[in-house]
Amino acid sequence: RARRVIDALDPAVKSCGSFVPVDLVLQLLDTDQKLALGGYNKFLTVFFADIEGFSTLSESTPSKQLLQRVSTYLEAVTRATMQESGTIDKFIGDGVMAFWGAPNRLDDHAMHACFAALRIQHEMARLNADWTAPGMLPLTTRIGIHSHVVLVGNNGALARMTYTVMGAGVNMAARA
Repeated sequence: RARRVIDALDPAVKSCGSFVPVDLVLQLLDTDQKLALGGYNKFLTVFFADIEGFSTLSESTPSKQLLQRVSTYLEAVTRATMQESGTIDKFIGDGVMAFWGAPNRLDDHAMHACFAALRIQHEMARLNADWTAPGMLPLTTRIGIHSHVVLVGNNGALARMTYTVMGAGVNMAARA
């Protein structure tokens, strides 16, 4: 019976990792922590990326093509963030919010965020070469990065919470 429970948990944890940082899920399992609202202050690096002129692009691009291109872009951002040990916070349309340094400690979090930005720029140059060949417009990615002390933890309501960061440092990264 215990083996069936373990076998059932593995895919559940992996599936949950599509919505919540896997490191956070594993940390909760390891420590028997209960999910609760709240957080703590921590110096880390916050990152925002989006597509310049996305509203105009969405008005002039067929919806299926738009979804395919945005999904490809979001895959590139996600892959670069994960390769550089970042945590995807959320997708906001064409925007991505991520951070480095939580839930796991990462001493050189700013460097990893910058490397992720460079990976994204490199991948977008490759994708844009593919997209512009048949006459599509290129996607220009804007990226903001800022390191600061922010509040990190669970925010929302007991019935629906999210692991996120907030504070002046987040606002600065969003405007960078």
